Amino acid sequence: DGAICTMECRPIVPGVFTNPDWLKVDHHRVHVEIEGQVARTTIDMAFTNEGDGLAEGTFVFPLPMGASVEELLMFIDGQAIEAKILDAREARAIYDAIVRQYRDPALLEYIGANAIQANVFPIPPGETRQINITYSQVLEVDNGLVHYVYPLDVTRLTSRRTVADASISVGVTANATISNIYSPSHAIGIARDGDSAFNVGWETSEYVPDQDFSLYWGIASDSVNVNLLTYREGANEDGYFMLLVQPPIVAPTE
Repeated sequence: DGAICTMECRPIVPGVFTNPDWLKVDHHRVHVEIEGQVARTTIDMAFTNEGDGLAEGTFVFPLPMGASVEELLMFIDGQAIEAKILDAREARAIYDAIVRQYRDPALLEYIGANAIQANVFPIPPGETRQINITYSQVLEVDNGLVHYVYPLDVTRLTSRRTVADASISVGVTANATISNIYSPSHAIGIARDGDSAFNVGWETSEYVPDQDFSLYWGIASDSVNVNLLTYREGANEDGYFMLLVQPPIVAPTE
């Protein structure tokens, strides 16, 4: 009957759609390359309309403070269409005009200072749309410890939508010897490449993203490496800490 099934995702969540339930997330793949303190994150997501009518997709993704978007692409029938970076008012006006003409836009607009939004319309029944995002950020070093976070947790803001195929790979090349490598959030595999580089990986299927991906690594010193992590929900609540201790990578000769 030509009815349009419209959905919107108002909470700022990492690429997850709140309604309708038949919008399937086929895969969510993340690849990260970190050199020194500069991290370059590339995201590949695909989603399919498993319903009977046209659907509108609103993809909202939070960005780390200070991150800059390098590229956003949407794929239609295997062809990449690059999004335009527009201010919110211009993007909304153009988007609304395209929707009325039943065309396929991939408009990129900033929500506040640290989120992006891509509007995708229409998604015909049975068809798949793919989105690629690349952004860069500078990681801080705190007491000899570097921390990378990928925003993956959606359960507090939207429905528990399952991702059929999820994976994260991180390659790190440091300017100094690396000591501890640890993820408090996910069961990662670690492969060291000499003293100053390593790769980690995580993958699963039929996954509900219920926590952000977090990765720590320490910069080694000539003495015993000690890194302290602390956390507390609020000022009036008890907290907890984690202490990472590692001896020097190379044992003394004497």
